[in-house]
Amino acid sequence: KSRVAAFLLRTAEGDELKGLRHQDIADTLGIFRETVTDALAELKSSGIIRIERRRITILNRTRLADRAS
Repeated sequence: KSRVAAFLLRTAEGDELKGLRHQDIADTLGIFRETVTDALAELKSSGIIRIERRRITILNRTRLADRAS
């Protein structure tokens, strides 16, 4: 899950990532799509990110960085 958080921080343009599917993230990181889905759901329920159709918005970059380490 820390790899997903680190990926979001590295890849975001400003505070947004657009056009990525869970499978795209999984392929890039070499992990299962289910792992990405679980990690994103946890980050969303913690209020760290917002997920919309093919758009992820970082709401709290500091907490996301904590999850990435």
